[in-house]
Amino acid sequence: MADIICRWRNGTPENIVELVNSMPHVKMTHKEFRNSMKDKWGGEFFTSPYQLACQLGLYCEAEDGFYYPRFDHDITRKEAELYLYHWMPRYYVPNPYVGKDGFNKIHCPTYVLKSLYDYLIEHPDTDYITAYHDIFKEEVKNNDDIMKNYINRYSKILHMDKTGKLTITDYNPQIIFGFMDRNDKKAFFDNFSLVGIVNPMKYYIDANLEQRKELFKNYLYTVKSLSDSTIKQYVNYHLITEDILNLIKKISGKDNLYEVISIADIQQIYNGCKDLQINKDRNNVFTAAVINYKDFINYLESEDAKSLFYDFNLGEKKSDYSIDATSNNVLFSIEKIIVLIKSTGLLYDDSLIKRFAFSLLSKQFLILSGLAGSGKTQLALAFAQALIHDKSQLCVVSVGADWTNREPLLGFPNALQENRYIRPESGVLDLLIEANKHKNKPYFLILDEMNMSYVERYFADFLSAMESGAEIPLWKGDDEKQAPKSIGLPRNLFIIGTINVDETTYMFSPKVLDRANVIEFKISMEEMRQFLDELKPVDRNSICCKAADMGTSFVRLAANRELASNTDEIKETLNNFFFNLKSVNAEFGYRSATEIFRFISQSLTNDDTSKKLGINQILDFAIVQKLLPKLHGSRKKLEPVLQALWKLCFDGATGEMGISNLKVKDAKFPYTADKIQRMYDAAYSNGFTSFAEA
Repeated sequence: MADIICRWRNGTPENIVELVNSMPHVKMTHKEFRNSMKDKWGGEFFTSPYQLACQLGLYCEAEDGFYYPRFDHDITRKEAELYLYHWMPRYYVPNPYVGKDGFNKIHCPTYVLKSLYDYLIEHPDTDYITAYHDIFKEEVKNNDDIMKNYINRYSKILHMDKTGKLTITDYNPQIIFGFMDRNDKKAFFDNFSLVGIVNPMKYYIDANLEQRKELFKNYLYTVKSLSDSTIKQYVNYHLITEDILNLIKKISGKDNLYEVISIADIQQIYNGCKDLQINKDRNNVFTAAVINYKDFINYLESEDAKSLFYDFNLGEKKSDYSIDATSNNVLFSIEKIIVLIKSTGLLYDDSLIKRFAFSLLSKQFLILSGLAGSGKTQLALAFAQALIHDKSQLCVVSVGADWTNREPLLGFPNALQENRYIRPESGVLDLLIEANKHKNKPYFLILDEMNMSYVERYFADFLSAMESGAEIPLWKGDDEKQAPKSIGLPRNLFIIGTINVDETTYMFSPKVLDRANVIEFKISMEEMRQFLDELKPVDRNSICCKAADMGTSFVRLAANRELASNTDEIKETLNNFFFNLKSVNAEFGYRSATEIFRFISQSLTNDDTSKKLGINQILDFAIVQKLLPKLHGSRKKLEPVLQALWKLCFDGATGEMGISNLKVKDAKFPYTADKIQRMYDAAYSNGFTSFAEA
């Protein structure tokens, strides 16, 4: 029996710094290393400190006779903390440092954190001691307090309370690609560095059968988001029944599917499975398992999989080193975001949060319109706070009624002092500079009450840069410390503007509306009842940074310029709306059409919930966000087109608006129909209507 990890000290950043900074930072022989440490520590290092440093992967004395350090420099507390986040999910037992008598009752090394997580999935109401005994077949000795520290501070996915009870947090475990070897010190050390691993497919080919199954299992859980019971059936049953194995052997010559990496062979196996009686009798579960395996093999060749392989050698001093170098490799999940936002006490329909996220992914400029106090700014803040790692990634600015130029956002060169640039107090320029430095991290600029002044006056440079991709010129000075000569709007910068419509604000021009998605916030009677029933304070701070590990994935998705398939249904719908909007000179151009297709593509690709948006619902959102906002004018001008658009929402049904027996809830595009109905009512009552006021 052995301690799961040395209990000399808790693994705190301070202790990591002490250990690392006392050790040599260059490769050397065992003898040279030991002599060096005896000079610094006397004989005290090669007891418990040595054990802890080895278990944490801070160095190793390999079988080749050489000492290998993790770091090539004295590290900071921040670097140490980041390393612990990296180390925790990759730590396994048994390993070369736990003692020969420890953990002999388990068949092979296992990741500690992942084992606890999997056990908790099966046994939700359990404690650490029970889980430990069932997993490792040993009694906890005396270091459950040590593990509590590691789990609570650095695991992200689990929490242990004072009684030892374990609970799952909002995070899913990462897919960890690593070899586990009980006796190989260098393999254990390299498990925490993953240096040089760049080809996921090669990694899979080199893995043994159990490792391959684990990788496939993690893929199904993390990427496919399948249930635990389904995954267990796919991995442990459906792919290893006799009929399936015989088919695999006949087609590929392999003993099991996990040895098959040829897509052509997998496709033949899939086709063969379709004809098997056992597959027909069991509702095609075997073909489902095979097609998921095919998707997995394709995934290993994709850029998304390659992004999971990264160097974590902090000895390579990276100028922009940050948390995303370690933990931001988790795929973006809209389901996780919805759960997090709702946990704050904010009340939003799931579809609204999806529209918000997919709109940002399709175009990095989003306008939120609606009644004051309807939650526009709160949603923007909650979404941003969840995805960022630190405050430097978020800038919130209240637009002033006196803004007549770009200076509040970008600053200006001092006319009285040569080579002096005055940066704005708003912090916007600082945000842009940081966003350009760290293009794998998301940055958010929230412009609150954006229409308090004429947008074109202070935002014109931004609108132009969004489309041209050109940098915004700032000044002709040569002092880069004060300000760069020009600044770009990178794709990791997301701009969210909120607008209220009253006598103190200004309407947006078509130029502005055409460059953004516009989402209207409207409180339903049901939502108000729920709010009044629950009536509890909102705590956005509770979700700060809780989805920061998805930040890089979110940025990567936003950079995807792929468009949805141009189906006849989509083409016909857009053509019909274009024809009717053109009659009032409110037709849309190529840019809007392209962005609609991009919104559809992002929605279809990244909706990972069980209640997925259908194509009609996505089209409905796209129409109301991109096509209707530019509608404004007199009743005489708009009444005919609103009636025509209304009929399009019902697939061309006949009947006059206002007197038809058609109801919004029965429409093909209910959101669009509802908005058109309100705009029509406003035009009828006031003689004038617009998107923002209806």
